[in-house]
Amino acid sequence: MSRLLERARGLMTRPGAWLGADGPGTGGVYALRLSADRRSRISLTLTEVEFRALVDQPGLRARPGGGWTARTTADETAPPPPGRPGFVAGERDLIQADGRLVRHRANLGESPIAWLARR
Repeated sequence: MSRLLERARGLMTRPGAWLGADGPGTGGVYALRLSADRRSRISLTLTEVEFRALVDQPGLRARPGGGWTARTTADETAPPPPGRPGFVAGERDLIQADGRLVRHRANLGESPIAWLARR
């Protein structure tokens, strides 16, 4: 059953996917469709137990036309900072006017002028 639930969770994340009861008197059978209308082909059929597992994770919300769609989840991890080619973060010791050594953040990557001079 876990493979079926993994597949259902994956299909529910697609845009336009929704889950609906497959008619009255069907005994707790739910149809998963990948497009917005009821005439579309049923991609997956779920039982009541599998439906309850989908309610827990990813969570379902009511759909305006009837049925349920997957609840959107926010990404838990922050996206990585944008790339900076040639930037190597580090620190350098600088001598102040009064002779003190002070550590400052610096780009330890090669400057474009140093690259041209080396070439």
